[in-house]
Amino acid sequence: GLLIGGRLAQGPPDLFQRVQARIVDGESKGFLLSEQDRRHRSVKRSESVIYVRTLPMTDADSLTRLFRFFDRYHPIGEEARAALSGICSVSTLGRNDILQPAGRTCRTVYFIDKGVARIFYLKDGADITESFAFEGQVIARVESLFTGRASRKSIQVLSDSVVVAIQADGLSALYDRLPETERLFRRVFESL
Repeated sequence: GLLIGGRLAQGPPDLFQRVQARIVDGESKGFLLSEQDRRHRSVKRSESVIYVRTLPMTDADSLTRLFRFFDRYHPIGEEARAALSGICSVSTLGRNDILQPAGRTCRTVYFIDKGVARIFYLKDGADITESFAFEGQVIARVESLFTGRASRKSIQVLSDSVVVAIQADGLSALYDRLPETERLFRRVFESL
């Protein structure tokens, strides 16, 4: 399975890079990876072939914290963890960067790994903050996400930040295949 934050997760081989290796006493030998010292290795064993998914160490750490956050709402199985990892991306943003501009449809849910973000809109020229999300919280323009309509609200990070972006289209596809993901996100969205 896929090793995420010390936990073994299941995932289809197409999520992994195929790397030839030999198995010696149950351990893999001879990885053909570059920049090994900079990257986190996640391994899936299948017969005598090893599938490896490499993530920058900060990405692996961010995903670990994301799954700890999820566990507070609804624990999910290893297959769901691996599938969710496949639709997540980690981004680093600078102070005052706009994560999602007004006038666009929300298609992403964000986990604030480091930093702080806000949802805001302009009313009669005044900047109105609707809500904040701090480290270890989720932020999304939920009304736009659910209706598919453009939002008049924006999401902005207020400090240098690291966010995990979860693609809503990929998430919707997981709901049918892995119902536990739907239960998890229903509980997360109820908390927003």
